[in-house]
Amino acid sequence: MSLIRIPTPPNFNWQDILSYLNRNANECLHNVDDNRVTKVIDVNERPVFIQIRADDDYNLIVEVDKKIDKKATSEVRNFISHWFDLNSDMTKINALLSRHKILKDIVTSQLGLRLVRIHDLFEALCWAIIGQQINLSIAYTVKRNLVEACGERFILKQNEYFTFPKPADVLKISDEAFVAMKFSRQKIRYIRVVSEKIQGGHWSLVSELRDDAMSWISGCISSRRCGSKNSMEKYYGYSSDNRRTDHRKFSMVSISELCRISFVAKSVLIKRCLFFVWSEFANFFISLRHSSIDAYNGI
Repeated sequence: MSLIRIPTPPNFNWQDILSYLNRNANECLHNVDDNRVTKVIDVNERPVFIQIRADDDYNLIVEVDKKIDKKATSEVRNFISHWFDLNSDMTKINALLSRHKILKDIVTSQLGLRLVRIHDLFEALCWAIIGQQINLSIAYTVKRNLVEACGERFILKQNEYFTFPKPADVLKISDEAFVAMKFSRQKIRYIRVVSEKIQGGHWSLVSELRDDAMSWISGCISSRRCGSKNSMEKYYGYSSDNRRTDHRKFSMVSISELCRISFVAKSVLIKRCLFFVWSEFANFFISLRHSSIDAYNGI
């Protein structure tokens, strides 16, 4: 077994993270128990179990179920830092919020809030497609159906764990099997397009996409084949649980990246998508303050 200690940013709140990760009983990609998160991840193309807890100073203590070398340790660190958004610079978003008449108090009341992301691009895009036009509970059920059908299954202490399916595995699923999993015809088409793009190397991994994110976003929007708005939002860290009339929660937002591309975007359509993400981000903060949804309309 290997033990890894990961420092966290100021005001990091582990309980908020746990609450979010434990929000639905049909979540099958990790398990939350006794203030710990257990998950299977690929390290050097091999599956390993990681168990994460926080110490008294809210530093993260990561237990890996096998001995790993320095390269693998770095890979685990990078995975967790991205998953929990530990490296984002909150300066820009805090400065922006502090100038807003509704949101300025959030800077102090929710200081240090960081939002859970999805590390794998393919999983993020699939989750964006699955969650369209259905409620959160049904979305988790559909995702579980997909994961159990073609994801890799592991057992640890009598608990089941899965890894998200690979594009090649998803492409083997028949239309009839997709329908049995509660996928609509349109979503089947979207999932297949995304799987083909990733499998064929047309869309790179997240780390590569960051070098030319705007080109990738433009391609998604112009093709209109994979839920362009949702796909962009998922990649940059946004996830809505409910419809527009409800309060929304977020997963996976990279604040610094959204700030950066907001300033450099030239396409009007991209700016509109970015505005949508920003406005929903604002709505998330309002919901934390237990404000009425009417406040959203004044943003």
